Order: sequence, then C-alpha cells, then structure tokens
Amino acid sequence: MSLDIDSPRPSSDSYRHLSEIDSLFTPENDVYEPDENDLSEAELRELYDREEIDRFLNLFSTFVTEVQAPTTPLSSDEAWNSNLAALSDDQEDSTPPPPHSSVDREWGPLPSAPGDKFSTSQAAKYTSLSEEIACNYLLPALPYPRTRVPSFTIGRLRVTLQRLYLAVMHVHKPFFEGLMKLATWESHETSLFYCIIFWTLWWNNLLVSALIIRAAISLLRRRLFPYPTLEDLRRHREDVSLASDFGQQVSDRLSASSFGITETYRLFKLIGQTQRNILKGKAKEKFRKTNGSSSDVQADISSQQGTTILDDPEDSEETKDLKRIGLQLLNDIADLHERIRNIVIWRRPEVSWRYVLILSVMFLVTLLPAQYAIKLVFFSLGFTFWHVTPVLAALPPSAWDRIPLPFSDAPTDAEYAMELISRRVAAGLQVEPRKSHKKSKKKRPSDSVDSLDSSTSGKSESSDYSVDWKKWGDRLALGKSVVRDFKRLKPNNP
Repeated sequence: MSLDIDSPRPSSDSYRHLSEIDSLFTPENDVYEPDENDLSEAELRELYDREEIDRFLNLFSTFVTEVQAPTTPLSSDEAWNSNLAALSDDQEDSTPPPPHSSVDREWGPLPSAPGDKFSTSQAAKYTSLSEEIACNYLLPALPYPRTRVPSFTIGRLRVTLQRLYLAVMHVHKPFFEGLMKLATWESHETSLFYCIIFWTLWWNNLLVSALIIRAAISLLRRRLFPYPTLEDLRRHREDVSLASDFGQQVSDRLSASSFGITETYRLFKLIGQTQRNILKGKAKEKFRKTNGSSSDVQADISSQQGTTILDDPEDSEETKDLKRIGLQLLNDIADLHERIRNIVIWRRPEVSWRYVLILSVMFLVTLLPAQYAIKLVFFSLGFTFWHVTPVLAALPPSAWDRIPLPFSDAPTDAEYAMELISRRVAAGLQVEPRKSHKKSKKKRPSDSVDSLDSSTSGKSESSDYSVDWKKWGDRLALGKSVVRDFKRLKPNNP
C-alpha cells in the first residue's frame, strides 16, 4: 500500500463543498445532524468521502508499524564528507578542499531509483537474451516494490476480514442470489425473458460481445448518473456496520484462549511446582526475591490470557510465514476488489476512461469472424508463453515484488482516502475523525435506568480489566475436577 500520492490541487468548488461539509461537524455544532435529504449531489459525494476518511483513519493504525522516509539527495558538505570516508588512507593528503560552486556540486551522489540500469561490466555476464531484456528494459520500468504485510496478528486479520467482507459480499452475494433466482425460475416471466435472450445471443455468436457491452454500460452508468445517491450512501453505511460486526465476531472467536490438553498440563505443572516449593521451604524466599510486588504475577496472568488459538508465541518460523502469507493473500484479494469497485465508481476518471477504451476494443475484436478471433486469442497465448514468460523468469527474485498486480493503476480505498486527506490538508481543513453523532442524541426516559446500570457495571469491569477472574475461576474449577477424577482412579482411594 503506497502512501506516496501526487494528488491534484483541488478546485474552488472543492474548497467550497469541503468547507460546507466540514462546518457541519465543528465542535460547536457537535449535536447537529444535517438533513441528508436536502443535500445536493456534490455535498453527498463530499459526505461519502468524509466517511471514507473516518473509516480509513480508524483502521490505519492496525497495520502501521513504521514509516520509512524517502531517500533525499545529500547536500554538498554531506556528500563531500561521505566521499572522504570512502577514500583510502594513502589518498588523504592529495584531497582537494570541499567544493562550493554549483558546478562542482553535481559530483555529489544521487539518490538510488528503481529504474537504475545495470553497469556495462554486468552486461557481459548475461547468459541469455531474455535476461538482458529483463535487466536492461523491463527492470527499469517496474514500479517500486509493494509493501509487505507485517506479521500476523488477530487485529490485522480482523481489519482484513472487514475489508474483504465490504468488498466481496456487497458484489458477489447479490450476483449469485440473482443467478439462483433465474436458474430456479422463481419469477417465471423474468427467467423466461433472460432465457430467450441467452439462446438468441448464442445462436448469433454474440454472447461474449453482449457480456462486454454489459460491463461497459455498467461502467458508464456511474458516469452519466449521479453517484452516490442518498440510497447508496445509506447502503454503504449499513455495509460498513455489517463488516465491522463480522470482523469483530471473527476476532472474538479466534481470540478465545486455547483450552484443552495444553491448559490442563499448565495447571498440573503449576500445582506441582507450588507443592515442591512448599515442601522445600523456599516459597517465602522466592516471594521475597521477587520484591514482593504483584506486577510479576499480573504480567504472568496477562501473558497466559494473551495466548490465543492463532497468536501462539511458540510457533515456528515456518508457521509464522504461512500465517503472514495467508494474510497477504487476503489483502491482495481485498485490494483487487477495491480497485475494480473504484474503477466502476470513477474515483480516478482517467483510469476509468482507459478501461472503457479497453472494453470498446475488446468488443470490436469479438465482432471479427470466428477464425480470426480464435487466431488472435491463440496468438496472445502463444506470445505470452514463449516470449513473455522467459523474460519474467529472468528477473532477479528481489524484483518479483515489483511486478504490478492487475488493475494496479486504480486506487484502493486506502490510497483514495490518502488522496482525500491530502486535498483537505491543502484546503486547510481538519482531517481528524469526527465524533459519532448518534451518541449525542437524547435518550428516552426508559433508557436512563439501563444507562445507569451499564455505567456502574462498566466501572466494576474497568476496575478488574487487568485480570479476567471469571475465566480463571472456570479454569481452576475444571482443574480441580480433573485432579479429583485422577485421585479416584488410584487403587487406594474410594
């Protein structure tokens, strides 16, 4: 997920609409909620973008570990000092004074870029024409490598599942439900209509052409008709809420500590160690050596509580890599769906127009006679197999991450949110997440008692937030029952 975004300067209309939307969420108007039915198309779009910024800022911190500053060229003095350090000891006496002219400053080292070509000494080491083409022509044209997904955690999995749910379920679920209704003839008239169209297009060899035209119409419809409408905005809010609930439910299920043989073994080990310390008379001495503080005990308990089904600290490196690869795969699938969706809703018009042109060319190709269309298809497959694949295979392994993914010219939701943030910063507007206005509404009198009970229970829970006593009580009860069962199995016990 690249954060280096060169966003255009917003127009005066953008400043005006951004200011109008931002004025609705100022601290003094914190309780005020605008009447969304009276908002214009531009104001609805700005409100939709503002909610995308809020969602991005709330999810961004889960994946951020560090920010690497871009490479900047060295100044003349720094470049001179770095050159001095690289010189050998026998050349120190003949070193000229530091340069100060603008002409001499060009001798400073330039920042490395991904498009640097290989030197002529390396050119003689090429073993094939494919390797030479890959290193001299393809490698300089590749973009920067993609950011690797950090190590696996339950929180990152939750965020990824939210993105995947929002990107996939909103598209695929209605599509397959509609196909199932057509296939089962729930609506006889609708199924009969599409059945006649299908076999008519099949008889005239126009099935592929019709599918391409349908995709182009769906793409142009968002350009001709306003988006988002008020219905689209409310549906998007509902989808975001469902995605958040889905991710939280999965996180709660996976965050439950693994209980079974491992936990039973830990209980027996703890009981046996305590009995040995008491018999040897070293329990008090060990307690004194620990400075008599309960922080170590709480730290040990918290470490036991943090052990989950997927967050096992004893995982091998291979297991951790598999988890990270699985998380990377889910992120790539979510990115692909987000890019396609952003193409359809014209978040970058130049990219959407490019795909309209591609669909138009594909439609014209499908109108060719069958023999020419089949020849063109097999020509593309053969050229890719015999000529493109060897060049890609000749790339060094370090450059594989630089190969762009499909639809990489379209932004993901995170990249688009960064563009919106940069525009708001350029306009001098706030980019902090706005407060939830639903909480500021007046509550009903019947809810006052419930809110009081919830507040008192929240205080009692917050006082014991460090230790889950109920969970440890259940574990202790289970451990006692297991010990009692083992004692009954002994021959001398009743």
